[in-house]
Amino acid sequence: IGSKSGAIRTDFTLYNGAAPTGAVLATFYATPVPPPASKAFGVGPSTTLTVADALGASQLNVGDAFGTVVFTPTVADAPNTQAMTRTYAVRSDGGTYGFTVPAQRAGSGLAPGSSGALFLQTESGEASILGIYSPTGANGTAALHGPDGSVRGTFPFFLPANNRQETNPAFAAFGVDAENGDYVTFDVATGTLFPYVVLFEQTGDAAFELPAAPASDFVFPVVGSGPGTGGTVVSELLFANPSSSETASVTLDFFPLSTTPSASSLSIPPGRTAVVRYENPGIGFGSIVVKSSVPIDGTARIADRTTAGDFATTAPPVFSPSTSGRFLVSSDTRLHRTLFLFNRGTAGTVLFTFRDVHGAIGKLQLPVGDHRLLVLGNVGKLVGSAGGRLEFAGSAGTSFYGWLAATDNVTGDSDAQAA
Repeated sequence: IGSKSGAIRTDFTLYNGAAPTGAVLATFYATPVPPPASKAFGVGPSTTLTVADALGASQLNVGDAFGTVVFTPTVADAPNTQAMTRTYAVRSDGGTYGFTVPAQRAGSGLAPGSSGALFLQTESGEASILGIYSPTGANGTAALHGPDGSVRGTFPFFLPANNRQETNPAFAAFGVDAENGDYVTFDVATGTLFPYVVLFEQTGDAAFELPAAPASDFVFPVVGSGPGTGGTVVSELLFANPSSSETASVTLDFFPLSTTPSASSLSIPPGRTAVVRYENPGIGFGSIVVKSSVPIDGTARIADRTTAGDFATTAPPVFSPSTSGRFLVSSDTRLHRTLFLFNRGTAGTVLFTFRDVHGAIGKLQLPVGDHRLLVLGNVGKLVGSAGGRLEFAGSAGTSFYGWLAATDNVTGDSDAQAA
């Protein structure tokens, strides 16, 4: 995340589900030189707080800097605390573009024995930055793989606690030229590592990507193509097979909003990648269920493609279904929110509860079919202009995979938040 006077700002959205009011300490790490900037924010019980321009002069006052923020609630409140950030630029016409980062639990990073892939640029004119951060201190090796599975380069990393390293362009870390379709893996020897990629677009927009663990069954709640705010929305599904010996036989089951479901399949040889594109507006939108014979890495890249280039985002798939969940909504009224909720279970109902910054202000119950995508628009208006949250609870037998999309009203730049 970052801040640049007159150009880039970052907002925090914080939620405390416990009582009484708790302090959430935000600490910003940009360089290894201490002390880091920090500030405590009081968040009341069952309250959602938006902190506008949180890195600016009236809050953490970090100056012109980019780095990592660590949120530390009181120990008792930690399991009930949720946070996200949005870093963005504001155009002269009032439109915004940037990226949203959901806060990750400190123990959820890559550790010895775990794995995950980061996909670099796939489009002409796109550029990649590679970053790594460790809250504990970490060492190991990063490897760059070509689309054919070949290892193009490696670099060792050694990070002290709460330090970060960023390379622009990403390929410079490996001493090779840029190439579309590459991906990066990490072999962590000690500690916990949070790697990330930032994809820069010709429009000035940036998309933020976190690694997702390989799996053999997961869901993308919405992909496809259709009219966008300033152009045409297009989607890409990016896959990598981390196996060194087994070919992945992959089935993609597409459940569109209103037409008959369809299926397609592909094979991904060991170490290689595959890109599935949805660029025909006639396809429309729907949910994709991915099933693979061996665990594979996957992420989605979704963009509003305009004559000036893409306003893009990346989003990991949803691995585990739930019958209930919560999404945070900031107070930024330049964004409109749309919920995409795919039910992989039996037909039933889902109860939505809309909460403003303090508590419940409305409820709505809707029917949902089996293996159907439910779309709920105008979420921001339903929770109020000061922000809040959206909660859902399904009836017995339902099984939900959801994203809440926050889309700029002018640029069409969008980010997806999982429950």
